[in-house]
Amino acid sequence: MDIREQTSASDGSRTIYVLHIPANVDAEQILEMAEELDPLVEASSPRHALYLVANVSDLAFINSTGIGYFIKVQRALSIRGGEIVIAEPSAFFRTVIDTLGLESTFRLFDRESDAIAACDTA
Repeated sequence: MDIREQTSASDGSRTIYVLHIPANVDAEQILEMAEELDPLVEASSPRHALYLVANVSDLAFINSTGIGYFIKVQRALSIRGGEIVIAEPSAFFRTVIDTLGLESTFRLFDRESDAIAACDTA
Protein backbone atom coordinates (compact mmCIF):
# COMPACT_ATOMS: atom_id res chain seq x y z
CA MET A 1 0.00 0.00 0.00
CA ASP A 2 1.25 3.43 -0.90
CA ILE A 3 0.35 6.12 1.64
CA ARG A 4 1.09 9.82 1.36
CA GLU A 5 0.01 12.86 3.28
CA GLN A 6 -2.01 15.03 0.95
CA THR A 7 -2.70 18.07 3.05
CA SER A 8 -3.04 19.42 6.55
CA ALA A 9 -5.31 22.27 7.50
CA SER A 10 -3.36 25.37 8.48
CA ASP A 11 -5.16 25.48 11.82
CA GLY A 12 -4.19 21.85 12.55
CA SER A 13 -7.80 20.69 12.56
CA ARG A 14 -7.43 17.92 9.97
CA THR A 15 -4.98 15.80 8.05
CA ILE A 16 -5.74 14.00 4.81
CA TYR A 17 -3.83 10.91 3.68
CA VAL A 18 -4.24 9.26 0.29
CA LEU A 19 -3.87 5.49 0.23
CA HIS A 20 -3.39 3.54 -2.97
CA ILE A 21 -4.81 0.11 -2.24
CA PRO A 22 -3.20 -2.83 -4.10
CA ALA A 23 -5.07 -5.10 -6.50
CA ASN A 24 -5.41 -7.93 -3.98
CA VAL A 25 -6.24 -7.32 -0.33
CA ASP A 26 -6.06 -10.32 1.95
CA ALA A 27 -5.14 -10.89 5.60
CA GLU A 28 -1.45 -10.20 4.96
CA GLN A 29 -2.11 -6.82 3.35
CA ILE A 30 -4.54 -5.93 6.14
CA LEU A 31 -1.83 -6.55 8.73
CA GLU A 32 0.50 -4.25 6.81
CA MET A 33 -2.21 -1.59 6.50
CA ALA A 34 -3.08 -1.84 10.19
CA GLU A 35 0.57 -1.42 11.12
CA GLU A 36 0.68 1.89 9.26
CA LEU A 37 -2.86 3.18 9.77
CA ASP A 38 -3.80 2.18 13.32
CA PRO A 39 -1.31 4.59 14.97
CA LEU A 40 -2.60 7.44 12.77
CA VAL A 41 -6.21 6.62 13.63
CA GLU A 42 -5.46 6.34 17.35
CA ALA A 43 -3.64 9.68 17.35
CA SER A 44 -6.56 11.50 15.72
CA SER A 45 -9.25 13.33 17.65
CA PRO A 46 -12.16 15.71 17.05
CA ARG A 47 -9.62 18.57 17.42
CA HIS A 48 -7.33 17.00 14.83
CA ALA A 49 -9.44 14.85 12.53
CA LEU A 50 -7.94 12.30 10.19
CA TYR A 51 -9.36 11.73 6.72
CA LEU A 52 -8.25 8.79 4.62
CA VAL A 53 -8.85 8.73 0.88
CA ALA A 54 -8.62 5.11 -0.23
CA ASN A 55 -8.01 4.89 -3.96
CA VAL A 56 -9.28 1.43 -4.92
CA SER A 57 -9.06 1.79 -8.68
CA ASP A 58 -6.80 -1.29 -8.95
CA LEU A 59 -8.71 -3.44 -6.46
CA ALA A 60 -9.69 -6.81 -7.92
CA PHE A 61 -9.96 -8.88 -4.73
CA ILE A 62 -10.75 -8.17 -1.10
CA ASN A 63 -11.72 -10.76 1.47
CA SER A 64 -14.04 -10.37 4.45
CA THR A 65 -11.11 -9.43 6.69
CA GLY A 66 -10.33 -6.53 4.38
CA ILE A 67 -13.91 -5.27 4.29
CA GLY A 68 -14.12 -5.66 8.05
CA TYR A 69 -10.98 -3.61 8.52
CA PHE A 70 -12.31 -0.79 6.33
CA ILE A 71 -15.51 -0.74 8.41
CA LYS A 72 -13.51 -0.76 11.67
CA VAL A 73 -11.40 2.19 10.49
CA GLN A 74 -14.50 4.07 9.35
CA ARG A 75 -16.12 3.67 12.78
CA ALA A 76 -12.95 4.66 14.64
CA LEU A 77 -12.46 7.75 12.49
CA SER A 78 -16.11 8.75 12.73
CA ILE A 79 -15.90 8.80 16.53
CA ARG A 80 -12.85 11.06 16.22
CA GLY A 81 -14.43 13.45 13.70
CA GLY A 82 -12.78 11.96 10.60
CA GLU A 83 -13.70 9.60 7.81
CA ILE A 84 -12.44 7.17 5.22
CA VAL A 85 -13.72 7.92 1.73
CA ILE A 86 -13.36 5.79 -1.37
CA ALA A 87 -11.83 7.19 -4.54
CA GLU A 88 -12.04 5.74 -8.04
CA PRO A 89 -13.79 2.53 -7.02
CA SER A 90 -13.20 -0.38 -9.36
CA ALA A 91 -16.24 -2.20 -10.74
CA PHE A 92 -15.34 -5.07 -8.41
CA PHE A 93 -15.33 -2.81 -5.35
CA ARG A 94 -18.65 -1.22 -6.29
CA THR A 95 -20.17 -4.69 -6.62
CA VAL A 96 -18.85 -5.67 -3.18
CA ILE A 97 -20.24 -2.50 -1.59
CA ASP A 98 -23.63 -2.97 -3.26
CA THR A 99 -23.82 -6.69 -2.46
CA LEU A 100 -23.01 -6.14 1.21
CA GLY A 101 -25.34 -3.14 1.52
CA LEU A 102 -22.55 -0.76 2.55
CA GLU A 103 -23.59 2.16 0.35
CA SER A 104 -24.33 4.32 3.39
CA THR A 105 -21.11 3.33 5.19
CA PHE A 106 -18.66 4.91 2.74
CA ARG A 107 -18.80 7.92 0.47
CA LEU A 108 -17.60 6.99 -3.03
CA PHE A 109 -16.07 9.42 -5.52
CA ASP A 110 -15.26 8.74 -9.15
CA ARG A 111 -12.16 10.95 -9.01
CA GLU A 112 -9.47 11.08 -6.36
CA SER A 113 -9.36 14.86 -6.52
CA ASP A 114 -13.09 15.02 -5.69
CA ALA A 115 -12.58 12.73 -2.70
CA ILE A 116 -9.75 14.91 -1.41
CA ALA A 117 -11.83 18.05 -1.89
CA ALA A 118 -14.75 16.48 0.01
CA CYS A 119 -12.46 15.73 2.94
CA ASP A 120 -11.01 19.22 2.88
CA THR A 121 -14.46 20.79 3.28
CA ALA A 122 -16.06 18.23 5.61
